[in-house]
Amino acid sequence: IITSPFGICPRELENTFPIQSYDVAVTGSWSQDEIDESGKLLEKYVKGKNVIANVHGGYEEVCRQYLDECTYTCKDGRPTSPDSIYNLRMELKEHKRNNRRDKVLNELKSIATYQFGKEGSKLIPDDVKTKGRYHRKIISNGKQLALLNQDTGLYRLNLAGGEILKDLNINVVNIDFDLETNTVFAPGIRKADHNIIPNDEVVVVKDDEVVGVGKAILTGREMEQCTNGIGVKIKHRVKNN
Repeated sequence: IITSPFGICPRELENTFPIQSYDVAVTGSWSQDEIDESGKLLEKYVKGKNVIANVHGGYEEVCRQYLDECTYTCKDGRPTSPDSIYNLRMELKEHKRNNRRDKVLNELKSIATYQFGKEGSKLIPDDVKTKGRYHRKIISNGKQLALLNQDTGLYRLNLAGGEILKDLNINVVNIDFDLETNTVFAPGIRKADHNIIPNDEVVVVKDDEVVGVGKAILTGREMEQCTNGIGVKIKHRVKNN
């Protein structure tokens, strides 16, 4: 998806925040600057691959000016007309399509990469299963790793998912006290990943053991430097016997 103000948005991320919240009225009239900007993004993304374009107007101009290998299926300037849809369907039949399982797995891994960085896709094993029609539970080997929250399109960690991120050293917050409540105050934080920003999902660790997962209130640097205030709000923690 190419849109303003985000540029190229992979289809598998269209339900994630803030992309899912983008809603700006448009006129349908494209300036040459808009065509050039979108064309450069598309050209870089496609990288010489063949493209099927069921488009008209500004989108068609982008394709014709910036793509060398492009098959056009739109008839009479109406991408949703019966003829255009038929042409698109016939053209797609000539190309191999990913099966549903691979498509879902790619979507889940892409969201993890977007949320947790390049290594974040490792949160989602290849044997992962999902349960739920709205919020989706992410399950592997009988353990829930996370919940895919459809309100934000992002993951909320469970303890098993926290173990994976801890091993990857992603969004880790180290504390020096026994976690007995659902609040981690900044003075008790010994070290925190400097990539953490407020509202990130984080893993709370004590003595190299995951003791909780939750949402960051402060940045990682602020957690280390502040002498008061809440650093992390815990969602799941290991209960002490």
